[in-house]
Amino acid sequence: ISAMLNDLVGDMEMLSHAKTIRKNFEDSATIFADELLVRQLLVNLLSNALKYAIEASTIEIDLWTEKSNCVITFKNTCDYIS
Repeated sequence: ISAMLNDLVGDMEMLSHAKTIRKNFEDSATIFADELLVRQLLVNLLSNALKYAIEASTIEIDLWTEKSNCVITFKNTCDYIS
């Protein structure tokens, strides 16, 4: 999943309009799921994070494993959304 998310961030960075995307991915994160559905979920989360963040803000994406779970967080570092 880290490779998929990395590719997605690369694709979406050109649409970020003066917003920064900061990634912190655990390379060994693996999930067993429908690839298309997971990609669509990640596209929706990242596009919403970019859409509602103000200019010059930073979107942080963290990906790690915790026991047998894969955890992904999207965080907007500004004080409010537009």
